[in-house]
Amino acid sequence: MKKALKFSTLAVAAVTATLIGTGAAQADPTSSPRPINAVGSDTTQDVWNGLSNLDTNVASWNAFLGTSTTINLDASTTINRPAGSGAGVQALSAAVDPAWTGGYPGPSGNVNVQGKISFARSSSAAAKNGTDLTYLPFARDAVSLAVKTTAGPVSLTTAQLQGIYNCTVNTITAGTSTVTVHPKLPQANSGTRAFFLAALGITTPGTCVTTVGAENDGAQLTTAGDVIPFSAAQWIAQRNNRITNTTAGLELATLNGQAPTTGTAPSLAPGALYGSTTTEPTSGVGTFARDTYNVVKTSEYTNSTTLATTTLKTNLATTNAQNAIKSYGFQNLSYVGNPTIGAGLAAHQSAYKH
Repeated sequence: MKKALKFSTLAVAAVTATLIGTGAAQADPTSSPRPINAVGSDTTQDVWNGLSNLDTNVASWNAFLGTSTTINLDASTTINRPAGSGAGVQALSAAVDPAWTGGYPGPSGNVNVQGKISFARSSSAAAKNGTDLTYLPFARDAVSLAVKTTAGPVSLTTAQLQGIYNCTVNTITAGTSTVTVHPKLPQANSGTRAFFLAALGITTPGTCVTTVGAENDGAQLTTAGDVIPFSAAQWIAQRNNRITNTTAGLELATLNGQAPTTGTAPSLAPGALYGSTTTEPTSGVGTFARDTYNVVKTSEYTNSTTLATTTLKTNLATTNAQNAIKSYGFQNLSYVGNPTIGAGLAAHQSAYKH
């Protein structure tokens, strides 16, 4: 049985001191192996780095980390770094699907990872195409549009966003100025990319849209008018100096009259765009509030294992854990770890991804 993640008062005090200062929580684990390996979303990698500082049983591996392209799950298992939600779910599938013999890509070919990854971080919801995997609600985020401009605040509607990414709208207003936009999207495995396009009702972006690298990296906006979807939680954590700040010279847009943040740094907090955290956001066009998830093999949930019921549910509802989650710009869910919320269990499940 996997060990539960325990949040001791002393551990929380230590990590809180780290978060309040200029330093960030650790990136990749400082030692390995650990019993619980997590991979996937870069939106939630930093908050999980902070949580895994509370107990070294959890190894939370970054989706992107400088020039490092691999991770060592143990002394004999090196794989390519799962870069984003989609890649994380793929790696988890390779680790928990008993019928899968194809492994997961490594630097010298596919590698057997059976039993070596416990859960995947995901910033996009379940595909609802099967029941092999269950998406356990983790924390609330919202997605807005980051704009490279110093001209002033930006306020947009869903229709304007659709036009930008269909390439039928090429200017927006920032402050009192008109700005020509250059739309970008994060890499293909990005959960933020998938969520944002779904919120716009767009399957195939227009030809003016370019794909860049990691999500929530404002340094990829280099020219005035560059725009990209951006996690509000990541924006808050960056502006509040919890993690490396890439948002200098950018504005985060208000969408449909709802601000993604409130207050000012270093005390920036979630805004109205996040919606209510007692009910699951309604999926569909024009909804920019989203839950993020921890994905497990469905048998972990149905068998009420320690991983599903304690590490990814009970412990995440403690005051200490919720304070840590808030410090990274997320809002806590009243239904953390409960996949029967909203449309029910089937809406929080998917087939293996290979």
